[in-house]
Amino acid sequence: MADKLSQSEIDAMLRGLKQPPEKDAEAESKQKQNIPVVEKVNFAPFKPTGKVFGGKKKELPYFNEIPMVIAGELGKAHLTVRELLNLEEGSVIKLDKLAGESATILVNGQYLGLAEIVVINERFGLRVTAIGSAEEEDGKTGTEE
Repeated sequence: MADKLSQSEIDAMLRGLKQPPEKDAEAESKQKQNIPVVEKVNFAPFKPTGKVFGGKKKELPYFNEIPMVIAGELGKAHLTVRELLNLEEGSVIKLDKLAGESATILVNGQYLGLAEIVVINERFGLRVTAIGSAEEEDGKTGTEE
């Protein structure tokens, strides 16, 4: 065990840690003038991985059988209990979106994107127009309000 440090060597190392690092004259003069010191940073170059996005999709067999509820939200309306109780066949509920505006796509009540409403063989459908747009960043979901 000849690799042990003596007490005097330990004290010398601690004194070196307590002393402020030496500064070059230019940096010291700029600091006195309150001018920030700008230094160039060199980063290591990126290594190509060989993977290309948008290529062949990977199969995810474990997720194939998970049921999900997809909803197309045409709009929202705020009704009082009185208005709700007065609804009858033929009543019209005015929604907050205009005709021709995009519908909101919700997956399990969470915002996914926007869609255009289409009619296919006398049934309604949704044509996806945007996935994860600005509405998602605002934190809007179908469960709010």
